[in-house]
Amino acid sequence: MNINGVNIIAPSDMHTEEVKYYIDYILDKHKKDSSTITDIEIKLTEDGKDVDLFYTVKPVKFDRIRRVTGYLGNIDNFNNAKQSEIKERVKHK
Repeated sequence: MNINGVNIIAPSDMHTEEVKYYIDYILDKHKKDSSTITDIEIKLTEDGKDVDLFYTVKPVKFDRIRRVTGYLGNIDNFNNAKQSEIKERVKHK
């Protein structure tokens, strides 16, 4: 099942209203970033009394910021002198 671009996997014998309740629960829990959810899986536990909810979100782009002699920024934005300083830096372990 696919709802608004979100792939939904649920037990075939689960009522549609119950599936919608769990989907709404997850989307409500992640109001700010609900557009990043790509997959929702609803599983019944072995005893059938509880439900496990699993969901996947899109990866977030990560920019690494470095501090070199008091300057903060992305390495790509540093001039040649600062980039050279990074290459020559002694890395301690």
